[in-house]
Amino acid sequence: MRTAPARFTAIAVIFLCPNRQVGSAEAAQILGISRRTLQRMRDGHRIRYTTLGGKCMYRLSEIDRFITEHTVTEENGTLEGISRNHALRT
Repeated sequence: MRTAPARFTAIAVIFLCPNRQVGSAEAAQILGISRRTLQRMRDGHRIRYTTLGGKCMYRLSEIDRFITEHTVTEENGTLEGISRNHALRT
């Protein structure tokens, strides 16, 4: 039996438990980035987090928000859509 890749399984969990918090390693895995890139995003105030006992924690709903806001969409080639996609920070 084939199982879904870990990233897709984690994304499915976002919809089931949006207030669940995950650590840096799991958040980076869900986003498909390195832990260092996640740290840069934190330092640049691009993703919200909390610290518990010195450990950075991320709500799954915050990870979902970040993915949604940074998804390039095709807006029928309108000027507004092209401008939005161009302005997205990676």
